[in-house]
Amino acid sequence: MIVFRFIILFFLFCSVGFISFVADVSAGEIAGTVKVQGSVQTYSPPLSPYARIRYLGTYEPLDSEMLEDPVAIVYLQGAPQLKLSPPPEKPVVMKQENMQIVPHLLPIQTGTKVRFPNKDNVFHNLFSLSPSKTFDFGRYPKNEYRDLVFDELGDVRIFCDIHPSMSAVILVLPNSYFATVYADGSFKISDVPDGEYKIHAWHEKFPEQSKNVKIAGNQIVPINFVLGPKN
Repeated sequence: MIVFRFIILFFLFCSVGFISFVADVSAGEIAGTVKVQGSVQTYSPPLSPYARIRYLGTYEPLDSEMLEDPVAIVYLQGAPQLKLSPPPEKPVVMKQENMQIVPHLLPIQTGTKVRFPNKDNVFHNLFSLSPSKTFDFGRYPKNEYRDLVFDELGDVRIFCDIHPSMSAVILVLPNSYFATVYADGSFKISDVPDGEYKIHAWHEKFPEQSKNVKIAGNQIVPINFVLGPKN
């Protein structure tokens, strides 16, 4: 009888532990689309208002695959469940190639190190005057790179002091729950803990939008955005 009770208690303990484990790892998913109106969704970098033209070179455009730049960025904010993950061990790469900065949009978590290699046969000089990260790398040639840690939230707009057609934006975010939106407009944020959050859709040129979203269990929550000029 004692042995039988012990077995029953053992299985009850294991069942409670398993249920608790399942509850702890319960996570949902947010999936949807971001539609951009009033803008051609092809790569068209803005001219830097700061750059001084020195040498533009004679480079061919990048392949169409490399022009698959992000259209927008979707990210979560709000609840304490969205804990800050350790930054990537290896630097995230934003390169200078064929007189462009690739990718044009780069979302990262705060504390991430970004590497800026020069793949062109000419010097580049990347800089930013953004309040969240001000820097000036100075000129450096092909096969050299510069590393920089981004530890303040916000968008960092990057230009080349030599080539005014080169520009990019790094969006520094409070956690790793974000997604990059490409030309097809779809996005997905997985492994989201239960809770109530604010989900944002960010675009380089148009006003940012946000919506409330609630995750409960292993559900898929649909969210759609339409971005465009402010009415």
